[in-house]
Amino acid sequence: MNILYYILLFLACGISSYLIGSISSAVLITKYIYHIDIYKVGSGNAGGTNVGRAAGKKAAYATIICDVLKTIIATWGWFFIIEATPLKDFVLTVSPSIHTSLFYYFAGICVAIGHHYPIFEHFKGGKCVACYGGFCIATNYILTIIGVSIFLMVLLIKKRVSLASLIGVSSVLICSIALAICFNFYPNISSIFYFNSSLRIDASYYQTIAIAIYTFLVIIFHKANIKRLANNTEPETHFKKESN
Repeated sequence: MNILYYILLFLACGISSYLIGSISSAVLITKYIYHIDIYKVGSGNAGGTNVGRAAGKKAAYATIICDVLKTIIATWGWFFIIEATPLKDFVLTVSPSIHTSLFYYFAGICVAIGHHYPIFEHFKGGKCVACYGGFCIATNYILTIIGVSIFLMVLLIKKRVSLASLIGVSSVLICSIALAICFNFYPNISSIFYFNSSLRIDASYYQTIAIAIYTFLVIIFHKANIKRLANNTEPETHFKKESN
């Protein structure tokens, strides 16, 4: 019976996070504020970059922030549901060999799936770069700093969000693997990576696996961009100029 409850809890984590991810800020912002159908503008992608093409920087930044926040809400939400309630003891009793972080990492990944395949928008969504950023913010701020720094540097030089995104997520994965190996040999230094040593999301192999899955998803979702980058036909990223 405990196994059944464990499975139901895991399903609740995945389904709730998927539904949160399915809330498309790109569609809501462009449709109800700018009266634009984002699927009929630019690349037709419901993400921050295409929102910028359609409605300008303010709309793009608002979309990106909302996509980051929904990932943080799902990841931290399930983190506190498991860690700050009696559910933690239940989970460890049923599966003592599996860390509780499996739940909140799973929540973050399900947000990405919901974002790209939103049930509320006929399964047509964005490419999860902002969600990836939100997941890093929620789980390890060092990875966030590294990823954002590399993303901005590549964007500044190459002027292409797709290229900056691909290099950024790949760099985060490499750093995540390095941190996991480092923590395995020197576990005491992990405390410098967190603001709260008693209640934290550990940088472990679970996180590295989650980051690897997230990176794989982002790369797959950018398949068309990769082809254009390889053929040198990927256009530079420019946002629509806003009227005063």
